[in-house]
Amino acid sequence: MTLEHELVSYHAVVRYCERILGVALPASDASGRACAEAHARAAELTLDEVRRLIWTPGIRFASRFGVRSASNGTFAVAISQPSGVITTVYPPFAHDEHRLRILSERELRQRAKRNERRFRRRPTATVAILREATPTQEE
Repeated sequence: MTLEHELVSYHAVVRYCERILGVALPASDASGRACAEAHARAAELTLDEVRRLIWTPGIRFASRFGVRSASNGTFAVAISQPSGVITTVYPPFAHDEHRLRILSERELRQRAKRNERRFRRRPTATVAILREATPTQEE
């Protein structure tokens, strides 16, 4: 019988140690398990402890309900479905680049005029839909 935290692959353990814990080891020809154990040892943890760090309640929930990727704010994971195995770990997406742009008065006027022209050019979709949906007198 496998424990739930064993649904975390060796590759995911290696990536968690590298990308989240910041452990840097030189590349080796070791197998998946040996490489994962070496990275865990370098992080001063055991393989099972790293797997438990990855197997958080939110990740467990996502794995059980068929989600292919999930994030808990600290890191994100890719999940192989239908088995629910965590295949890799990567940093969460940063949204710092998407800042609110403050428009000048001139840009606001230009956008308002452009929208006015668009609305004058075409009939609103709701009016066209209502015309099609209303029954005629002949029926």
